[in-house]
Amino acid sequence: MDELPSSKAVQRLVDKQIAVRSGNFYAVRCLEALNIQNTQEGAIRFSLVHYNSSEDVDRLVEGLREL
Repeated sequence: MDELPSSKAVQRLVDKQIAVRSGNFYAVRCLEALNIQNTQEGAIRFSLVHYNSSEDVDRLVEGLREL
């Protein structure tokens, strides 16, 4: 998603009630190894765990498709 800053992508997903965040998540070296530079807004993170429903996953996938 080079054309859309992480913060804007996150806000669009949050507006759809999808819990995501952006940043470096204290993993600067990992992001550098993935060629995500400090000048960028970082990565987008979403965490799926045992209490997420299949509807949550479907909403996330649809939200990502819309981006």
